[in-house]
Amino acid sequence: MKILVVEDEKGTAQVLRRGLQEDNHAVSLAHDGASALSLAQDTQFDLVLLDVMLPGINGIQVARRFRELRQDIAILMLTARDSVPDIVKGLDSRADDYVTKPFSFAVLRIRALERRVAEPRTHTLRSGAGDHRAARLPWDSRNPSHPGGTSLA
Repeated sequence: MKILVVEDEKGTAQVLRRGLQEDNHAVSLAHDGASALSLAQDTQFDLVLLDVMLPGINGIQVARRFRELRQDIAILMLTARDSVPDIVKGLDSRADDYVTKPFSFAVLRIRALERRVAEPRTHTLRSGAGDHRAARLPWDSRNPSHPGGTSLA
C-alpha cells in the first residue's frame, strides 16, 4: 500500500514510517497540511494517516480536501485530541477511522483499511422500484463477536 503520513512531530512521523515500512508499505511523509495536499497531486496514495493539529491547514481541513479530490482514499485520523466532540468532528470530516495518541500499531487497523481499499465500495441492490446503491458496512451488526454487535439468543 502507498501510505502518506501527515504528522508535524518529526519523531512520531519517523516511528510511523519505520513501522509501516517493516510491514512492506511504501511510505511518504508530510509535516503540514499544504505539503500533504501537494504530495497527493503527484502520487496516488491508498491511505492517509493524518494528524489533526497541523501547522497551517489543520487535519480536518486536509481530510475534507482529500475527499473532494478522491472519494476512494482511506483516511485514518491519528491525533492527541481525544474528546468526544473532537472525535465526532474528525469522523464528520469523512475520515474512515479515528485513533488517539498514544497508540499501538495493533490499534491502527491498517489491515482493515487495506481490505476496504481492495474491495468495491458499493453493491447494487435490486428491487421492484429499480436499482439502489447502498454503502458497504464494515461489519455485520448482528455478529455478537464484534464490539457493538448484538446477540439474538
